[in-house]
Amino acid sequence: MNKVTTEVLDKIKSLMMSTVNESGGLLGTSNGKVIDLFWFDEGRRCNARTYNPDVKRWEERLLIWYDRKIEFCGIIHSHLNKQILSSRDVKMAREILKLNSINHVVMPVLVMKTGEVIWYLVSEERVDKFAIVVV
Repeated sequence: MNKVTTEVLDKIKSLMMSTVNESGGLLGTSNGKVIDLFWFDEGRRCNARTYNPDVKRWEERLLIWYDRKIEFCGIIHSHLNKQILSSRDVKMAREILKLNSINHVVMPVLVMKTGEVIWYLVSEERVDKFAIVVV
């Protein structure tokens, strides 16, 4: 999946850039082709260096999405300056793969200093940076 709606990208930047600490949320698709849903993790426990998601609220949101036939496709989180995924980020992505029996997960990073979103696809074997098309 290499497409995201303008509305989702705007919502990501609006909500996540308004925080002083790292933040994040879930990404979903209603049609299997375009990332068209973003859920902001308001219950997170974060500081300037770490995004700690509210896993209970994640699970609740994912159940709602499942009932609505919305497919989970990834997690976005912010870094102050860093454009790459940390080893902790990759470890979390791979735990998600195992827990959900999926082959890959989209793991973009919003760089707070620039507002740029760097898109990554994480599988068990690889971490690949990729280009996204805004539709």
